[in-house]
Amino acid sequence: MRISLLISEFKNDRERKICRGAQVAAEEEGVSLSIFPGMVLTEADHRKAKKDVFYQQNAVFSFINPENTDILIIDLEQIGRKVGAIKKEEFLKHFEPMKILLLSAMRGYWNVDSGAE
Repeated sequence: MRISLLISEFKNDRERKICRGAQVAAEEEGVSLSIFPGMVLTEADHRKAKKDVFYQQNAVFSFINPENTDILIIDLEQIGRKVGAIKKEEFLKHFEPMKILLLSAMRGYWNVDSGAE
């Protein structure tokens, strides 16, 4: 099984704890874990200005696809902290049909807080 963990950045203590916990769990379960730090989403469409730092940071998320990932674990609370629900939903739609588990609650998605949609 191949799991991809999407976070904002490593310098955040909370994010580092999440990564350490995910790494320990992956080793215990014998699964592959890849961690993608892509900073935060913004409301602007930065793809038009490819030199823009937000575009460059978020570009790491574009490498995730069904050929290299079975399950996505996403810290949308941090990645999406600067955007509204619509932008978060658009971001998550890019990863369909992969299985997605969020670290915080969002309607229509599985999350670790409740274990259900």
